[in-house]
Amino acid sequence: GDVYKRQPHNCAIKYWLEMIGRICRRPLQLFFSSQVSRRHFAEITMAMVKKLREMTGSPIADCKSVLEAEGGDLAKAQEVLRKKGLAQAAKKMDRAAREGVIAVAVNEERTRAALAEVNCETDFVAKTSEFLSGVENILSTCLVLPKTQRIIPGTQGYEEQLASFLKETQLSGSSSLLNEYLQLLISKLKENVKVRKVIVDSVEDGVFGYYCHRTYVPGIGLKGALVKLRSEAKDREALVELADSLAMQVAAARPSFLLREEVPNEVLDKEREIVREAMKDTLASKPENVAKNIVEGKLKKYFEDNVLSLQQVVFLEDQDDKRTVAQFLKEKEKELDASIKIESFLYAAVGVDS
Repeated sequence: GDVYKRQPHNCAIKYWLEMIGRICRRPLQLFFSSQVSRRHFAEITMAMVKKLREMTGSPIADCKSVLEAEGGDLAKAQEVLRKKGLAQAAKKMDRAAREGVIAVAVNEERTRAALAEVNCETDFVAKTSEFLSGVENILSTCLVLPKTQRIIPGTQGYEEQLASFLKETQLSGSSSLLNEYLQLLISKLKENVKVRKVIVDSVEDGVFGYYCHRTYVPGIGLKGALVKLRSEAKDREALVELADSLAMQVAAARPSFLLREEVPNEVLDKEREIVREAMKDTLASKPENVAKNIVEGKLKKYFEDNVLSLQQVVFLEDQDDKRTVAQFLKEKEKELDASIKIESFLYAAVGVDS
């Protein structure tokens, strides 16, 4: 009977012990886990986190958590973050990248030149130091390439040529290939990044001139131009100044051809059709030979707008100066006592095929 009477009392004690255990279990778990994490975090210093961030470009929070998971092993943490970054980059590579920059550079001797268009998804990222630094690395790589390159959208074999270039070209000062470097940029910037256009050229008996418009940093902006001059003029400084002025002309006036005779007949025929359609009422009342002369006269304006040698010079201080580029070059030849020839020119703007 005594045992029976004590049972309710024993049940009450058991009940309250269980309740106390339930109440205290979670705080005790949190306390001990925090002590463990504090001891563990003491081994993961901010210097280690910073170094891993510099190595991978990953967010600080990711660097810290991966270092903790890998017990402070930097090499393992870098591998984990690199795999994670490549996986994320692969998902972004199909996204449209229509913003970006044109980057132009020449070597010190002005005998080599490079131009590249690098795209991203937003103009905000296009202005960031991380993106612009990446563009500079790509451009400096292009500038020291031993071979000339002309990878331009719309040309035959463009996709294959670009893919081959990115897979085979090693980033200057690094063991990474360009396509691997692009994946690293994508993982850092959280946007798709693409190289769209690459031009690399050289000249032995002459110089390159370049110009970049609406720049974010020197040589990188929204528009750019290159001009290759051939000349044996002894005044190298004057020749470089002329080449840069002509590049400014190209960027401002956007010519399509160097000489009048380079304009294809199909282009001229199309322009004639445009003129005839625009002036059909006027031409209808004119004799055939007169109407033809009127149309040909209107083509003169097309040549003046689209042929570099026939364009009015735009880079002179005197806006009333009506000299053409060809006339200006003739005078420069006399001044420098040497022949000067525009070998080629290139205009580039973000998203424009040329």
